Amino acid sequence: MSLRIESLSFAYSNDSPVFSDVSLMVEPGEVLTILGSNGTGKSTLLNCIANQYKPLSGEVFVCEKKVSKMAAAEFSQHIAYIPQMHYPIFSFSVIDVVVMGRMAYIGPVGSPKKKDFDIAFEMLELMNVSHLAHKSYLEISGGERQMILFAQALTQQPKYLILDEPTSHLDFGNQIRCLQIIQRMANKGIGVLISSHFPDHSLMFDHKVCLLYKGGLIASGEA
Repeated sequence: MSLRIESLSFAYSNDSPVFSDVSLMVEPGEVLTILGSNGTGKSTLLNCIANQYKPLSGEVFVCEKKVSKMAAAEFSQHIAYIPQMHYPIFSFSVIDVVVMGRMAYIGPVGSPKKKDFDIAFEMLELMNVSHLAHKSYLEISGGERQMILFAQALTQQPKYLILDEPTSHLDFGNQIRCLQIIQRMANKGIGVLISSHFPDHSLMFDHKVCLLYKGGLIASGEA
């Protein structure tokens, strides 16, 4: 049931590899933090794991299935991915943004049903932002948007959650709140893979950590 990354390498075009031979494993209910300074390839690595980029070599497995062979709907039922940057374009309401996380179950031509909205509202309540449900997503703060994206990811009911620098655009109070929510997700049995350049954040989880430096993992172990 693990999320397993085996010997992953990636390069842009004919450039030298951004990273090479990276192997990781995340178990259900576990938080694995990838630490590294800006520019070390953390975001690129997560994009490969989340099936956004095609790796040069290696494979990603979730529940013993190759991610590269999965249809989008099946992938979304296993893994939810929250990128570091999110630029909204349309003025959807917050509840509409959150219920979009149910698309893996609704299908490309279906419409959300009461069950889908019930799950979306439940996740908003879990994030303590249910009061924003009918506000425009464009009119809420950056910290609030982060909570909404968490709620959207959880409506997918994934087994694993991939988070790229989830605290990078938050003030200190919201950083702590974000980390507490991540721990709460792990307590519910969701495996979490997170990138960060703040070592103290990994210590708050007391789970596993690895260090990405100059294109490879140089250390891994207990936080």
